[in-house]
Amino acid sequence: MYSQMMTLTQENGCGNRGNKRQSADTAGAQLEWLKPSLMGGNRGDFYAGPAVMDSPGTVLVVLAHNKKAFTLHLIPTSGHGLADGIEDAVAYVKEGMEAEQWTAGALVLAIEDLIKKYGRAPGQKGDELTQEHNVRIIGCLFAGMSDEARADLVIRLETVIAAGICPALIGLIGKGTKTGLCAAWPLPLTLAPYADAVIKE
Repeated sequence: MYSQMMTLTQENGCGNRGNKRQSADTAGAQLEWLKPSLMGGNRGDFYAGPAVMDSPGTVLVVLAHNKKAFTLHLIPTSGHGLADGIEDAVAYVKEGMEAEQWTAGALVLAIEDLIKKYGRAPGQKGDELTQEHNVRIIGCLFAGMSDEARADLVIRLETVIAAGICPALIGLIGKGTKTGLCAAWPLPLTLAPYADAVIKE
């Protein structure tokens, strides 16, 4: 997964790629843990390979800084699509935030703080956050994107989901060119099939 992470940073034109190597390795290890190998099925529908245990429609969000990662399972609520959930979250956080809090620099600091508080080594279970806290996190992650960029990203995610595959959005933090930190977000990745899509009872 590490090589996929670094390829993503290159494809998305991320600067300071070398400074994100440890974070990329951590994110890759976390993603491997989130898609264990499974075997099962009925007669002609036998499947053996990696699969994501989350319910179909889930988007995994993995944010990594050095040796710690934070994972959020973005699950559309009943009666609402993925786009609705993200837009509602963005609107929610923008009500209580100033415009300068939507900048790239503010996002880097927010992700760093989130990983410091709730991040864990890959494979370790973190604290369960409230739904309201999760909505705030999603809103902060997407608030700085333009409406068009969010819409384009959702279309890409929904296309992957429709194929029975779980998409992931990766955020990597590393040292800036001179001082401070920089981030690469969102890096979209086609992760693995949903278990429910490939192992049918």
